[in-house]
Amino acid sequence: MKYKELLGTVRPAVLQFCNTIESDRGIALNVGATLDGELGDFINENMSIKKDMPFAAKIKFVYENGLIPDNIFDDLNLIKDIRNWFAHEEGIVTLEDREVRVLCAKFKNVYFYENSSARMKFCSVANYILALISFSRAQSKNLEHKAVIENAQEGIKMLVASRKNKN
Repeated sequence: MKYKELLGTVRPAVLQFCNTIESDRGIALNVGATLDGELGDFINENMSIKKDMPFAAKIKFVYENGLIPDNIFDDLNLIKDIRNWFAHEEGIVTLEDREVRVLCAKFKNVYFYENSSARMKFCSVANYILALISFSRAQSKNLEHKAVIENAQEGIKMLVASRKNKN
């Protein structure tokens, strides 16, 4: 299966929310819920267990079981922290607020121009991770999980590089 075909298997929620007039709070909460659901499906399918865990526990579980590399673990935790900040912060808040921009600056899987907005960084990293998990779910039947994610990372990097070269 080609990488472009695999992109069609990604849950559309993150892509849809980031490309709408949805509020930043709505984006952060929906991205968190989407990744939470995808991680739950990933655990249930690949570990042959049915566990209802909070988002943080799912992130820790897939990492401790060698299903995701360090850089994905770190970025998932940043997304969780940003989601939690929006869930508990009162009033009108955005992804451009200082607290969130500081977190977005720590993302490790950044494949866009340096001067992008925090919203763009957040959505790009979330889409990237969602694609990796979806690729892994689709491809991991006969391959080691971590190797599948690393292969997917390389494929996405090639797609991004080809898009940058076209601009």
